[in-house]
Amino acid sequence: MNETFPDLGLKQSDCIELSWVESVLFWTNFPAGTPVNILLSSVPPVLTHLKIKSDYLKNHIPKQDLEFIFKRMIELESVMLTFNSYGGRMAEIPPSEKTFPHRAGNLAKHQYATNWNESRVEAAEKYIWRKGKVW
Repeated sequence: MNETFPDLGLKQSDCIELSWVESVLFWTNFPAGTPVNILLSSVPPVLTHLKIKSDYLKNHIPKQDLEFIFKRMIELESVMLTFNSYGGRMAEIPPSEKTFPHRAGNLAKHQYATNWNESRVEAAEKYIWRKGKVW
């Protein structure tokens, strides 16, 4: 990562390596170390509600805007942001080799999400409102 993305300044402690199925547990907020066989249960241990929105980036986000977004995420506590880069390896694959309609002009896809365990309508409105305050 430091060779490919030196500006991130990542340390080993910032990274975790997961198998695909372990990442399912991670992205659904199971505690670290949860056995993957929990996914075989037909009844989820916790009912989690989730709202995700995504969009495409055509321009780089200025550093001060990223700082604002990250500060807002910390304030709101329950909002997640994910970037899927369309550069790097994706840019090396010719369009004739792999059809991907979102390639043209897009640098990345960003997804912002929130999840909650409360089942009241007011809770849903609160968490969805928080997500909307990030982007």
